[in-house]
Amino acid sequence: MKILITYFTQSNNTKEIAGSILEELEAQNHEVDIERIENVKPEFLSNYDLVFIGSACHHANVAAPVKVLLKAL
Repeated sequence: MKILITYFTQSNNTKEIAGSILEELEAQNHEVDIERIENVKPEFLSNYDLVFIGSACHHANVAAPVKVLLKAL
């Protein structure tokens, strides 16, 4: 399965979690890419079977860059 892990982080905590997900998926022999959300365009997502989107919680909601990507979808 081809998988993308994309994330937004300010303190690198979400980046660390994304890295852990990456390790587990690669151990299961999946083809995995990891990318900061700022580098991901909506049309890019159609190349993947599964997409993880990581975000910190900001005021009980996802971070603004994540909202932008989700709205574009």
